[in-house]
Amino acid sequence: CVPEATWDKVFEILFDMDELQLPTKHCFEALLAADRAVRGEDEQFPTDPVLRLRLNTTAQLQFLKYAVGKEPAAISFGHSERLLEPVPGLPGAEDPTTVGGQNHCWACPKFLEVLFLLAEVEDYGAVREMFEDPLTAHPEVLLLTICQCKDDSSGALRAEL
Repeated sequence: CVPEATWDKVFEILFDMDELQLPTKHCFEALLAADRAVRGEDEQFPTDPVLRLRLNTTAQLQFLKYAVGKEPAAISFGHSERLLEPVPGLPGAEDPTTVGGQNHCWACPKFLEVLFLLAEVEDYGAVREMFEDPLTAHPEVLLLTICQCKDDSSGALRAEL
């Protein structure tokens, strides 16, 4: 037992462990439930550790795939820095609580930046498939968020989108 360890540090280390696997939605839900048990119901799930490339990119991609469809009470990217602000006149601007989807992932440049990297080191097709819904449901928000991204990948997925 390490007295200086916090749940945030444990969660960060978790995504660098080869042993972590989240092959099913049930595994993802179990991880969220463990976090709620430790933090309590009122604390937000820490998304920052998964918004930068981790050593276990397979588990990271699995986590992000399941996180996309979750309700904001379970996981939200709305507290991330550089979140796209609602743009008057664009669809969804009248309700800032849903910009970029219900948990704001598509309005979060860091979310897209890590997906661009994961497309190159993990599974391009799986990452590309994640963009199908926002391309039809939130195309303007997605385009604006892509424009705000600092893309450290080769740019293939960004160019395709």
